[in-house]
Amino acid sequence: MPPARQLAGLLVQPFSVLDEGDAAVVSRVEQDDTARTVTGLARRFTALMRAAGKGKTVADDQDAARGHRRLDHAGADL
Repeated sequence: MPPARQLAGLLVQPFSVLDEGDAAVVSRVEQDDTARTVTGLARRFTALMRAAGKGKTVADDQDAARGHRRLDHAGADL
């Protein structure tokens, strides 16, 4: 198993870009249901951040802005 920081980096990468060894490590971690759920969410979040682009704000992206507003409303219920 790689060090924690390296593993965290692997877990947020799209599976398609991992080499065979890294893919095997990720597959091993994802045998646990909770880990699989968390890594899936982390990948989705990372992909969203990458799609937003460097220097682009949430307000610049209408889809992201709508999601941000939904999160604001959801937080109000807590």
